[in-house]
Amino acid sequence: MLTRAERATVVPSGPPTSPRLLLAEVRASHTIFDGGWWPYSWSPAEELPGLVLALSARYGQIRQVMLHDGSWNAGFRRLAVDSAVVRMGWFVSVDPGVLIATTEQGVQVDLLVVPPEATRADAEAVMRRAADPSNRLRAPAMLATLTPTASADRTDSLRSHAVRGDGNAGTEPAAV
Repeated sequence: MLTRAERATVVPSGPPTSPRLLLAEVRASHTIFDGGWWPYSWSPAEELPGLVLALSARYGQIRQVMLHDGSWNAGFRRLAVDSAVVRMGWFVSVDPGVLIATTEQGVQVDLLVVPPEATRADAEAVMRRAADPSNRLRAPAMLATLTPTASADRTDSLRSHAVRGDGNAGTEPAAV
């Protein structure tokens, strides 16, 4: 049975933030990621509305977002974004370094999630790589390239979850 919080639709308290997002210029069917996203925090209610709006403008109305359960500060079932309601899915089976968004037309958009604690140089570099159609690295290998920062506890946790979940901690390209 779902709790009241799990059934609730979260309505953000403020305007959406402008997402730090880099998308591939053209979608290719053989890519691992469609781009990279560098949120400002681990608060999905604050971070997701701006991202959903940006993705909706590019790919069509987003109807569902799936994230790793345990990597974010909160979990809820639905998120109000403008006049739409986006269904949320929180799964331990989703890689901690990945966000999966699905449009009303069934188009799946896969983004590398760069930890908020990453340095600007690292975040920009790894987002460029995620948006590169020739990239064959999965999230654990890409996140392993980040430089540890003073507030890297969450980043280290994300990396260790990703490595345990995928088993691919190296920098060798993953088989496609």
